[in-house]
Amino acid sequence: MLTEPIKQKIEDLFNSTPDYVGVGWGHKFNKEELTNEHSIVFRVPKKLPLSEIPEEEHLPSSVEIDGITYKTDVVEIGNVVPLACPETTLTTCYTWTDFVFNEYAGGPTYGGAGATPPGNRGVIRPMKGGISITSANNLGKVGTLGFLAVDNAKNALVGVTNNHVAVGTAFYTTYRSVTNSNEYNDVYYQPGEANFQGNSNYVVGEVVRYVPILPQPCINQVDGALVTIDPSKVTNAESYKLFGTSITTPMPFATTAELDELDSGTLLASSGRTSGVKSPTSCGIRFNAFVNLPLSTYVSNGQLQGGYVLNNTRLGANFSGTIEFIRTDLQSNGLAACPYPIYPGDSGSALVAQINGVWKIIGLVFAGSDFFGYACRIDQVAAQLNISAWDGTTKNYFNTGSRQYITTIGSNANKTLTCSSNIYWQVGTTSSINPCP
Repeated sequence: MLTEPIKQKIEDLFNSTPDYVGVGWGHKFNKEELTNEHSIVFRVPKKLPLSEIPEEEHLPSSVEIDGITYKTDVVEIGNVVPLACPETTLTTCYTWTDFVFNEYAGGPTYGGAGATPPGNRGVIRPMKGGISITSANNLGKVGTLGFLAVDNAKNALVGVTNNHVAVGTAFYTTYRSVTNSNEYNDVYYQPGEANFQGNSNYVVGEVVRYVPILPQPCINQVDGALVTIDPSKVTNAESYKLFGTSITTPMPFATTAELDELDSGTLLASSGRTSGVKSPTSCGIRFNAFVNLPLSTYVSNGQLQGGYVLNNTRLGANFSGTIEFIRTDLQSNGLAACPYPIYPGDSGSALVAQINGVWKIIGLVFAGSDFFGYACRIDQVAAQLNISAWDGTTKNYFNTGSRQYITTIGSNANKTLTCSSNIYWQVGTTSSINPCP
C-alpha cells in the first residue's frame, strides 16, 4: 500500500540523489523478470557498472521506511525531454509514418515515402482537444492543445496546453536575464504546422497565463498554460471531445483519491499532434506495469530539443508526482515491447482513463523518452492553473481587449500578485512601467 511516509521518502530521495535520477514506487525485477515485491525504483538515463559511477553517486541497495526495509531497483529509461518539436524534425512512428524499428541497427530507421500524418495536424473546426498549435513566441516549434476547460475566476472557456508549448521562456522572471523581455500578450495558431505559422488567418486566441518553471534543484509539479478560445471556432456539442477518439461525453477531472488508487494495469487514451490517437488497444498506451504513482522525474536537457530555455540556454528541470505510461504491448519481463508511447509535438496532450466506466482526464502530457511518456497529474494542473472540467454547457469567453497588466520593479518569484483585490499572473518581463495603484 502506498502510504504518506513512502511518498515523503520518494521526495527525500529525489532531492538527495543526482539530478539525472528519478525515483518512484513500484515492483522489483529479478533477472529481468517482474516480481510482486514492492521496492523503491530509481530511474536513470543509462545503467552503468558500479565501477564507472563516482562513489558519491552510488544509489542505496535498500531503504527503510517506518521500520520496514525495502529493496531498491534501478531501471534504464533513456533521456526524458519536453515534447515540443522543431518543424524540421522528421517525426515518424507506427501507422502515421513509414517507420521501422531495428534494435540491431542501434534504434529507429526512417523512410519518408508513404508516411500518412494524423488528422490532428489539420485545420480543425470546431476546435477540440488533441490538435496542433504553436504560439508567436515559439514559431518553429509545434505542440498540442490538450483539452478545453473552465477558468474558475471568469467562468470562461480556455484551452489547456504546456508552458513550453505556449511561451518562449518557461521560467519565473527572477531567473531571467533583463534582456529577455516582452514575452506576454502572445497569440497562438491552429494549426501550428509550418505552412500555417505566422499566418493571421489562423490566429485562434492568446496565451492567458502559465505556471512558470523553477530550475534545479527546485521541484515542479506542473508544466501548464492556458489560452483563450475564439467563440466562433468552438461548439458545445463537439469541443469537449478529443480529436479522433470514440469518447462522446464530457470528461470530468479525476479526483486526487481516484488518481492515487489507479493501478499499473489501467488502460489509457490520448490524442496528440504527432502520434495521433492512442486508444487502449494493441500498441495503445497504459500505465507502466511496474512503477505506480507517485514518480519524481528529471526532465533532461541532453537531447536535441531537450530541457527548458532560460537566457538562451537549455536547462533540465525536476518534476514530482508525474504519471508514467508505456505502450500496451509488453515483453515477457513486463518491459515495453514498442517504443514511443508519445512523441515530440504531442506536448500538451490530455491523458485520459476510464474510471468506473467514465472517461476522465487524469493528466497533461509534457515529456517522454524512447519507451516512456510522462504527464502532470490533473489535480495539480487544476489547482495551479485554477481551472475545472468543462461539462459542455455554455460558458463565458475572455475579452482579450480588456486585459490589464501591472508591473513590478525587478524580477519576481511569485506566480500571482494581488492588486486592488484583483489577481494578476506572472506572464513575462517588460521595460514598460505600470505599477499597482
